[in-house]
Amino acid sequence: MSIEPIAFDLSVAVEEVAELQATRAEEKHLDIVVRFALDVPSRVIGDSGRIRQILMNLVSNAVKFTSRDIS
Repeated sequence: MSIEPIAFDLSVAVEEVAELQATRAEEKHLDIVVRFALDVPSRVIGDSGRIRQILMNLVSNAVKFTSRDIS
């Protein structure tokens, strides 16, 4: 496996992951909220595919292991 460092828009990657996981979250009555600090750079250099994969795993696990008690 080789790392492909390229410049990419981090906010777009995060938003895409949130959108992909939104349906699963909604099924559990959860909201995915995305916020960025003002000093977060919009473009970063890295392997965008790997970053997306990591974000997807983190968000997927958060949705999977979060329960919401609806009374």
